[in-house]
Amino acid sequence: MNRELIKRIVRSGLKSDRPALTVAVKQLASSESKQGHKAFAEDLRAIVQQAPPEGQVQALSSVSVHRSELEKSPTATPPRNRSEAAPLVDVRWSRKSFQDVVLGDRPKKRLCRFLEEYTKQERLAAFGLTPKRKLLFFGPPGNGKTLCAEVIAGELEMPLFYVRFDSLVASYLGETAANLRRVFDFANTNQGVVFFDEFDAIGKTRDARDDVGELKRVVNSFLQLLDSYIGHGPIIAATNYEKLLDHALARRFDDLVHFPAPTEKQMVHYFRVRMKPFRVEGFSAEQAAAWCEGCSFSDADRIFTESLKTIALESSTTLNVGAFREAVDCYRHAGTAYDTQRRESS
Repeated sequence: MNRELIKRIVRSGLKSDRPALTVAVKQLASSESKQGHKAFAEDLRAIVQQAPPEGQVQALSSVSVHRSELEKSPTATPPRNRSEAAPLVDVRWSRKSFQDVVLGDRPKKRLCRFLEEYTKQERLAAFGLTPKRKLLFFGPPGNGKTLCAEVIAGELEMPLFYVRFDSLVASYLGETAANLRRVFDFANTNQGVVFFDEFDAIGKTRDARDDVGELKRVVNSFLQLLDSYIGHGPIIAATNYEKLLDHALARRFDDLVHFPAPTEKQMVHYFRVRMKPFRVEGFSAEQAAAWCEGCSFSDADRIFTESLKTIALESSTTLNVGAFREAVDCYRHAGTAYDTQRRESS
């Protein structure tokens, strides 16, 4: 055994993931002592005791990467594809919190638990446990999946690494898998929340009849990269079409969080929050929710924003029932026309 090498590894590791490593070092020291390597065991214990106080090291539970630090870091330049030199990752900073999103009790509870595990890693490490790090968001479009990825980044004070599928997916054989490797290489060396939106674009089942072989290679590559991921930040994937995902791929995630369509109660709460800063005349949040029955949160946001534009253009400061109903009617008409056109063209 190269004991000096182990000691150097320990000294280096204590500068980063301290809580988990401290537990591991103590266990190693105890094991070595039982085997009669008492001097080596004492050396390990001394290294731990002489390390800087926990508040002076950047443990994963409290580390915060600032925009200026990321921009100055030479390793923080987002990777690019070879064919067009287009960036594969957009680095975004979020100030979103749970106050900015309306969620059902179940998904909110799951996300709060995820954040609790991530910010209290030392408590889990004391039991030899690790926090969840890979989340899969699924459910109908427009109900908060992307927003919640931004919320997690904001709550953890980490940048959001938004993976750009327009640059990731390539027409050349093997290039998509190579681009995936570049994304994971970047995520392994830079702390941030990695976000794969519209994940079904590369995560479709390998049994698809229209696949010519490239899809299988991409999914296989993603499985391997996900299993070998060693980055400090979480990985989040989101899809509107969970039934299209490869089953083996879905099982690789630590938790699957469902974002269902909003209930009437949730929609009422949403409109109460949105209407609070404004003077409203002629209708209530309950009525707004009833008129928007069947809408997603994204649809409701579009309707509410359109009604605000109407009163702004009229130089009014009051959100009146006429402006809101007009926005609802426009949305309904546009949706009906779109559905009719799709049926006629299919």
